[in-house]
Amino acid sequence: MGRTCQDRRVRKLLVAVVVLLVLVAAADRVAVFAADHVVASRIRTTQQLTSDPTVDIRGFPFLTQFASGRYAHVTATASEVPVAETGLKLSRLDLSFRDVTASRDFRTFTARAGRATAVISYTDLGAALGVTLGYAGDGRIRVTKTFTVGGATLKPSATVTPRLSGEVLTFADATINGVGELPAAVQAVLRQAFGKRLDLSGLPFDVRVKRLAVSDAGITLTLSGTGLRYTGSS
Repeated sequence: MGRTCQDRRVRKLLVAVVVLLVLVAAADRVAVFAADHVVASRIRTTQQLTSDPTVDIRGFPFLTQFASGRYAHVTATASEVPVAETGLKLSRLDLSFRDVTASRDFRTFTARAGRATAVISYTDLGAALGVTLGYAGDGRIRVTKTFTVGGATLKPSATVTPRLSGEVLTFADATINGVGELPAAVQAVLRQAFGKRLDLSGLPFDVRVKRLAVSDAGITLTLSGTGLRYTGSS
């Protein structure tokens, strides 16, 4: 009889411990959900984004990280990110922050290091250049634009290779198809489009462009930085 009562007490204790752990885990997830949204709002405001990014404060438990103000890994994904003074938008920007310290209200946030990837769609790049763009294969993009000359419609095309000159996006090795048959004014418009230089230094958190890759999905940028931070958000 005594052993049966003891077994019941042990079972009740185990159930209570399990329930407590579930409640603690649930509270931890609720807290990280709220923190993700606060950080997203801070990033949108300080980095002048058009909408809140999707933020994920990694690691479990969250509450112990919150108590210390130190976070091993935080990620953020933003869309339609404007690039300062270029008229260009990044269709997607994925940021990964490591060794983060933050204030309790997340008004200050500093990452020891960060990496990012960004995608420039051909639609967004074409809008910035005033032409229609598409993938031409072999790391080149096709440039097209419609003209009306003397009542006739012309749709000439050219191909160029996107390149980085420091942190500036440039276009090299231009080839205009049927160049000898095009009016000089049409050639000039095409050359002006791929003669533009787009400064990519004005990105969120001042991450720096390291390399680019060209595919049918657009231009993908690889970026990194150290001492990435925001501060002073209301």
